[in-house]
Amino acid sequence: MVKELGARTVIATLLSRAQKELTKQPKRAGQTLERAWKLSTQLIDDRIVRAAVSALPAEHAPPTLVRVAKVAKAQDAFADNAIKEVHRHLSSSHTSHDLTEARRLLLLGLVEIGSNPEAAKISLTHVANGGLTSPSGQELQNLARTTVASIEFEQEKLAAAIKNYLRVSEESAYWPTARTAISWAQFQLRKYDRAIAGLKLLPEGLATSPDRVLLAAVCFHHLGNLPGARHIIALAKTHRKAWIETDVTAQQVLTAIGEEVSPFGLVSGVAWDPPLRLLGREINAVDKALQGASGEHKAALNLYRGKAWDKFESMVNRKAKGAKEAATIAYEKLTVLEPQLK
Repeated sequence: MVKELGARTVIATLLSRAQKELTKQPKRAGQTLERAWKLSTQLIDDRIVRAAVSALPAEHAPPTLVRVAKVAKAQDAFADNAIKEVHRHLSSSHTSHDLTEARRLLLLGLVEIGSNPEAAKISLTHVANGGLTSPSGQELQNLARTTVASIEFEQEKLAAAIKNYLRVSEESAYWPTARTAISWAQFQLRKYDRAIAGLKLLPEGLATSPDRVLLAAVCFHHLGNLPGARHIIALAKTHRKAWIETDVTAQQVLTAIGEEVSPFGLVSGVAWDPPLRLLGREINAVDKALQGASGEHKAALNLYRGKAWDKFESMVNRKAKGAKEAATIAYEKLTVLEPQLK
């Protein structure tokens, strides 16, 4: 059935059935969700499955799903900055290093960064080195590597930070973040040529985002290449309206993700957010599955897509606000820098 229909279609169908079973056959709903969860390692982003598991009453959940639900609730608490709740949900460890245990360790690491960065690095390194092979697992490892590197960057352990950033795979949604961070580390090491070379490897090169322009312009300045600095600032200024004075729709972001393009402006800034990009890729994969679906499977895929879209749209609105604020700050800094390039 999975081979014939595809894992995504089967998962969507199982989620739809579980939702119908929940009222009169809650135990059966738990068994159906467990089947969906076991298949979810084949998804690009499994958050819709995790949300369904989290909503299942614990008394009807198989042991595997009880663990999944606890971690999902800890993630929600982390998003609300309820740190005590995060620790409460994550208090029980597990002997096997599966995807759920990796998520538990990742969250523990994230909540410890401020108070105990060394302990955080230990938890995160376990995840980074975990050998997970599923798409979700590999991206979890890339997130852990990025986070360990960011801690080392803050500790001014720049060589170690670069080493961990380089472990992020190029096909990962976290690769642009890691690549940009490497250039910042090279800048701190006063290796300005290397910083610029690294930025040129990114989609659309130096001028896609104002913070990237700022770093490149400062590097050109340190190298004595004032024409280069002035040129890239002038180019960035022509795109200011696309960053500061425009709004972005979820459909624009989804299209950019699907076409793997980096248009100048706010759309690019939002589309390259790693969690958002993963969910966007999942939605695009659902759209592809819908092309050959019919009957119960098509209805289930549409329901699955609707839930993913609601989450995606909410994330786009939130990320767009943050990206616009970051762009505004970067443009203000460029305004301060430009007069020094005479």
